[in-house]
Parts: sequence; C-alpha cells; structure tokens
Amino acid sequence: MGLTATRDASLVKEFAEIAAREWDASGIRKGYMYMADIVTDPLWNRTNGTFGEHPDLSAQMITAVVKGFQGEQLGPHSVSLTTKHFPGGGTRLDGHDPHYAWGKPNPYPTAGSLLKYHVPSFKAAFDAGSRSVMPYYAKLDNSLNAPQLPNGQQFEEVGF
Repeated sequence: MGLTATRDASLVKEFAEIAAREWDASGIRKGYMYMADIVTDPLWNRTNGTFGEHPDLSAQMITAVVKGFQGEQLGPHSVSLTTKHFPGGGTRLDGHDPHYAWGKPNPYPTAGSLLKYHVPSFKAAFDAGSRSVMPYYAKLDNSLNAPQLPNGQQFEEVGF
C-alpha cells in the first residue's frame, strides 16, 4: 500500500526495475508477488500487501510492478512474477484468513462485484505479462454471494 500511496506508476516501475537489478545480481529469478487483490475488509491481515481498494489504481500499480521486474519481455535478467491471489482473494469474511477453516468462505456481497472490482487488477497483471498466478486457500460459498454470474448461474463451490 505504500507504493500505491505515491499514486505514481512511473515511480513504482522505477522501484521495480531497481529491485529487479538487485535480485538479478543475487541470482534470484522468481518472485511470488505482488498481490493484485482488492481489499474489501480492513480487518484482513494481508491488507498491507495489496495495492488497496481502488481497482483502477491497483491495476496501474500492478502493471508498473510487473513491467519493472520482468521488463517488456521476459528475458535472462528478468525476475518472473507470480501475481496473487486470483480470483479476488481480498474479499474476506469478517477479515478472517483462509489459511484456517473458519476463514475459507469468500463472499461477494455486492452484485457484479467480482468482475467490476476484483478482476481488473488481475487482467492488468496478465496484460502486463505476469508469468503465473497463485490461487488462494479460500473457497466460493454461494450463500454469501449476491448474483455475480449471468442468467442467475451460481459458482461451483470449490476452493480457489
């Protein structure tokens, strides 16, 4: 969230380019980062690792980070990133962490919120070239969700 507070994608990209050079010098070629999750519950203990609650700003920041670490094309001096935690792991029930059984349900209480708020930053990460995505320990629970899918369809209640 500190990077997002700059509201300056070019500065964030510069940060990522510098970090990538440092990592490259150390022989590190893979990073399990950054989180493109959109925060919907401030009680979630992983909020500080995200780019916040604003989908467009988060999309700008994740794009800058991916392009900074990986470059315009993945190459021998790139740091390949794994974007976390698709699809929309930041929507937590009462802030609970899905590493624990009581925190696994993933709520989308606002109609259409998954596509409107949670998907754009992941789409931006993939468009920027993020090499992989980490799922999460959460699971979908239709009893907690407002309609998200067309024609009244419901999610298959499986883990991410």
